[in-house]
Amino acid sequence: PSYTSGSTTAVLTVSRATPTFGAFSLGSRSFGDGAFTATAPSSNSTGTASWSSSNTAVATVNSANGVITPIGAGSTTIRFSRAQTGSYTAGSTTAILTIERATPTFSAFVLNGIGVFERPSALPAPTSNSDGTASWSSSDTSVATVDSASGVVTPVSLGSTTITFSRAQSSAYVSGSVSTTLNVTPNSVTTFDVLPAISVSDPKKVYISTTSGPTQNSLRSDGQGSWWFFKSGSVGDVTGNFDVSIDLYIANGGGREIADFAFWISGTGRATNGYVYRMQNLGGDSGFFTVANGAMSTMVGGGVSDVTTSYDTWYTLRLTAVGDSVTATVSLRETGAVLSTKTITVPVGNRAGVFGQQADSAGTAAGQRWDNFTVRPTS
Repeated sequence: PSYTSGSTTAVLTVSRATPTFGAFSLGSRSFGDGAFTATAPSSNSTGTASWSSSNTAVATVNSANGVITPIGAGSTTIRFSRAQTGSYTAGSTTAILTIERATPTFSAFVLNGIGVFERPSALPAPTSNSDGTASWSSSDTSVATVDSASGVVTPVSLGSTTITFSRAQSSAYVSGSVSTTLNVTPNSVTTFDVLPAISVSDPKKVYISTTSGPTQNSLRSDGQGSWWFFKSGSVGDVTGNFDVSIDLYIANGGGREIADFAFWISGTGRATNGYVYRMQNLGGDSGFFTVANGAMSTMVGGGVSDVTTSYDTWYTLRLTAVGDSVTATVSLRETGAVLSTKTITVPVGNRAGVFGQQADSAGTAAGQRWDNFTVRPTS
């Protein structure tokens, strides 16, 4: 033989392959849909899988299991990766996820009627899944107004208005609202407006009686010269004809109790002008009076009603004015039995002003109770 045995070598390098991925799409989701698990795209690599989000203000993703949690409206790139293995390099694929703002939901929204003389009060806001800025509105501000930020409602006149509670658009929710009807109705005088702050200081008070029994939640006057009037421009302010009633309770104070219900009152403080109908449990100076600069005088033909009220009894005083004629009818509230009817002719003019209590004489500390002031339509 001419040759010995021999050999040569060459290096063969096998590089890791680049992994391939199947189709990967996420599309759109609503914020309200909540968290969901993304479906991993297929891959020829078996490298460890992981997930990431490019915009965690829109959505986060669990790096291990692909659970995506919407955070706010917008778009983010979701990346699915496979780590390097013995056969494949690290690789990844992406898909765009769009999170749409959700439509907000609201709890049931029902409002109880509100008395026309009640003080401004905050409305109960319905709950909502939206964190958008809250606001309020009233469809008829001649019936009731509502503060747009606080939801404090102020009754203006009898009628109905639509109250709307809204949530503005936020990062996660579109704007939305819910509405309900608010009825403004005649109500008791338990909450009333003062024109101006003219009830005199302690111990002469006007306040709400909280004692349980037949006078609970009525307006208490302590019978010692307390004056109160309804607010100018409210339903307790009238020009021309009117038809109103108010209930009166004479407490058993063991002495004289005088209740003076005033109408067509103008002026401020105690310098008032207008008219009064007086009821009392003792004495004979009941009936109609004029008021001039706060001082009362018996009207010609208007004094000494044939009613002397008793203790611990509810009465109803109804006053009707047509033209220059005003009629006062006193009845027992529980039975409706009429006890007295008195009519007076008022001078021309001076036919505008508010209702209230004009206290000219003192009574006992037991005082009177007023309730259920009602205004009826007139022609």
